[in-house]
Amino acid sequence: MPNLEPRLPSILERHEADLLTEWMTLLRNSAANRPGSTADQQLEESARTFLNALRRGLATGNLTDFSRGEWSGALQFLTSLSRRRAEEGYTPVETAMFVFSLKQPLFARIRKELDNDAQGLADESGAQLC
Repeated sequence: MPNLEPRLPSILERHEADLLTEWMTLLRNSAANRPGSTADQQLEESARTFLNALRRGLATGNLTDFSRGEWSGALQFLTSLSRRRAEEGYTPVETAMFVFSLKQPLFARIRKELDNDAQGLADESGAQLC
């Protein structure tokens, strides 16, 4: 695998507001959504926190060893999210959809950013996110 400077952190940073808006739309329209002002605020706060933790982890260049310290924030967040949502009665599938639903807007943004760079697109969207 070539030694590449990951571009995902900068893509996340530059487009965080748009990604968050698109992700929240998907989350709000999902069958797992439980409407209500408190739930909606908590959902958006969780999404924002996860995006920040993901960006910090990706920025280190360590994209494979999630046991290292740079990923501790993301892992702690996901552990807390899973526990909280289980206590609130969400199923494991509903909780997983919280994270997996980010893929659609994130991959769309990556494709748009790297449209003319086939190798960069493959490196950023495939190898690093598997």
